[in-house]
Amino acid sequence: MAHRFAGIATIDVNTFVDSRFADFPADAIIRPRHHGAVTAVFVAQTIDKLTEAMLLAQELRIRRESGTRVAAVIEDIKGFPLQGRKAQRAMNRVHATVFYRGDEDGALDRLAELAGLQAA
Repeated sequence: MAHRFAGIATIDVNTFVDSRFADFPADAIIRPRHHGAVTAVFVAQTIDKLTEAMLLAQELRIRRESGTRVAAVIEDIKGFPLQGRKAQRAMNRVHATVFYRGDEDGALDRLAELAGLQAA
């Protein structure tokens, strides 16, 4: 991700969007250098991590923070419990859910689109 977005965004790892959301640390924060939306990226290989992403998305909505997005990246669909109601609800409440393994370019394209990055 850092290589793909070099020059158009900074990538901060294991941090939060800003101090108001310190309870919701993301695996990565994409911060566009020019125009775009700050995007919190959660690598969600468990329901708990997916739920954390959903909680941040809900908190952003409550606070009417329309300039920030939340993405859940499911690294490998094998073994991920997609049939569960918790997973379904969480995936429907974050701004994007992307599946990485097997479609790495497509996943990064979707994150770039979500963040409003041009020519990523």
